[in-house]
Amino acid sequence: TVLAPVVEDTEHALTVPVRGVDFSRIYESSESSFGPTVPHGEKGYPTAYTDNTGNPRFDAYLRNSDLNRLHLILLDILRSRKRPDLLEHIFPEFTTALATVKEWLGSEIQESSGAADLLLDMVRKRPGDADAARRLTEESTAYRQVSSALGRLAAIPAGKEAWLKWARRGFRISDLIPKGYFGPNNTVEQLQSYVTGWETPPEERWRKPISYRRVDYTTLFPSFSATSGNASDNRHPFHLFSMAIPLELAKNQADRPLRQAIWLVFRSAHALILESADGEILYRPFRSVEFVANNIRVTPLADAAEEPLAYSRLAGRWMSPRVWTEESGRDHAWQLVPVILTDLFRDNFRMTRPLSETSGNESSVKEAHFSRQTPDFRVWTFPGWNVNSNSHTPGGSHGNFTELDVRTIFAVWGGDSYPLRRGELLPGAFLTSDAVPTIRCSQPHSP
Repeated sequence: TVLAPVVEDTEHALTVPVRGVDFSRIYESSESSFGPTVPHGEKGYPTAYTDNTGNPRFDAYLRNSDLNRLHLILLDILRSRKRPDLLEHIFPEFTTALATVKEWLGSEIQESSGAADLLLDMVRKRPGDADAARRLTEESTAYRQVSSALGRLAAIPAGKEAWLKWARRGFRISDLIPKGYFGPNNTVEQLQSYVTGWETPPEERWRKPISYRRVDYTTLFPSFSATSGNASDNRHPFHLFSMAIPLELAKNQADRPLRQAIWLVFRSAHALILESADGEILYRPFRSVEFVANNIRVTPLADAAEEPLAYSRLAGRWMSPRVWTEESGRDHAWQLVPVILTDLFRDNFRMTRPLSETSGNESSVKEAHFSRQTPDFRVWTFPGWNVNSNSHTPGGSHGNFTELDVRTIFAVWGGDSYPLRRGELLPGAFLTSDAVPTIRCSQPHSP
């Protein structure tokens, strides 16, 4: 079941959706493990949120895998609540699943409750803006409902006898797991073994050992093969999978403090992109990257020709974004990959100013909101392929790393006295996110 927005970058709005501007479609799969086609299932539980609008890139948000597992067990408790013999076997699995969720449940309750309070505080500081007050109040109510439901989930009895009484009494899933709630982002380990449903059929569950249906999303896309090729006869639509990884996992791969680390997965290679605390970027390609305990184990490439971005000359060198922009733009089919990815995965919202000087709590609200809007991973396609929502959005080709995609027009108008000549092409590479130095470079004699 997929919730798909039809505009780009909805994660950058403070309230989502905004009627008339941002809106979304929900495709409720008849095969959903949580929908109305299963006993006690309900509509309103999408487990994947995809930002895809007919372009070569899409961002994917998956409901937390541990929450999926717990949801499956809760459905089976309802199905079996008049079967004491089955409940006896469900109890240990439920206890383990809830304990895993409780590792992050407390912080989620606290964050949701805090965001609800802060949003109402913003409303009080905007007495003359009725539209903003309405939207922010609705957002506050939604956060409060999440906090209340998760509080009830955390309060489920832990003792066996009390739990059996609770299970036999019955409950509503939506009173424990809010509809539309995804939980925290999935870890690498969760995405490599993501729970999507039951592997064991219902007639065998709890009578023998149970197993879950799982998907490895980290390798799914690069290995996917279409039934027919594109115009270039390429049957593999997806070029690379990318996701942020915790800094403690990547610290053994760098000789300096890090700001962020990004893992790339290609069809026949892996790579790490590291950004140092002072903003320099390192690209390191490997045959494979494995996550073992709290560390990374890498296997070097056997041949430099296997390097998937043709960056072998640039690999292993710490360089500033500007140097990367200049160097990777020279005779490379895939340009600016490290620069664009480090910018996309960075918490840019922390660098923005509040909407008004009177909104002292706005940064905290925005942090709570954006933490929920951060995708689990991002995927890019090869040229000639794009991703859209159920064929409702037209095909496009921007947002990739080809020369056509990364170049843009920078138009400046300043009257006859402006020192930049009409039609002048500035030499070198420039970043649109670095506008002020770009303008200064075009006016070398200006202060």
